Amino acid sequence: MRQKSLAQKRYSALFNAVFGSSRLKVILGASILLGTFSWAADSSLHVMMAVLKNLSISDPKQTGAQVNWQALFLVIPFLFSLMSVWLFMKKRSKLVRPTIVTNQNTPKIKGLILYLSTISDTQLNEFDRILTSSSIEELGDKFSWRMPLEAIRYHEETLLNLIVICSSGGSQSVKQQFSDLVKHFFPKAQFELQFLDDVWYRYKHGVDFSDVEAVFEATRCAFDWLSEESPKSLPEHEILIDITGGMKTNGIAGVMVSFAEGRYVQYVSNDYQVVSYDINYEPSD
Repeated sequence: MRQKSLAQKRYSALFNAVFGSSRLKVILGASILLGTFSWAADSSLHVMMAVLKNLSISDPKQTGAQVNWQALFLVIPFLFSLMSVWLFMKKRSKLVRPTIVTNQNTPKIKGLILYLSTISDTQLNEFDRILTSSSIEELGDKFSWRMPLEAIRYHEETLLNLIVICSSGGSQSVKQQFSDLVKHFFPKAQFELQFLDDVWYRYKHGVDFSDVEAVFEATRCAFDWLSEESPKSLPEHEILIDITGGMKTNGIAGVMVSFAEGRYVQYVSNDYQVVSYDINYEPSD
């Protein structure tokens, strides 16, 4: 499936915002519907005047008002408008469907958002030894932070900003160890590592990973900071949300934030392949 360019996605988003869809026949239908409403509004005054005229009896001997066929004809726009609204609402739920575009060749980006899980007490007690590891591979498959390190390594050449979201009562208490580990394996890296509470003080205690709304809000804040408030102000298509770490709620929240046009999520698989996903709503066939 051929992916849309960012410009095409933005035009599609514009049409979706105005008409509720980017399909040509839906746009034409919506235009006709709007024209019908205009016609109906313009005709309403004539209808009222015709009805009022119909109520006045010019002949004192006439006991009933005659039928005004012009007034009945002018009622047609209202009936057509009501029928159009009913048909539109009936078909609206079928106009769009969720789509997922998988990219095995994830583009190298400049901004990365990570969810950080905690490490076990055993790994924490052995951390001094872990910091002497000569390679990420030497950490083994069971090391809790292997996946985020792989995610960073994939984008190392282009990465400028790394935002790490920690869990309250979990990884927030060991964030210094993670920072030391990143510096150990990426000593010449050009990117800046920041934890969410470095840019948003209200997250000084971390985020409750079991609360999907809290994770969503934290992720949105991280994304907005990278795209709007950081000194580098990265374009949205240059930011990825990595949903590998944390709990299932992290994945849900990350996907929700990525629903906007030009935003993506990535996942590090068990064989350490970095796959990105463009999750969106597209017009149905």
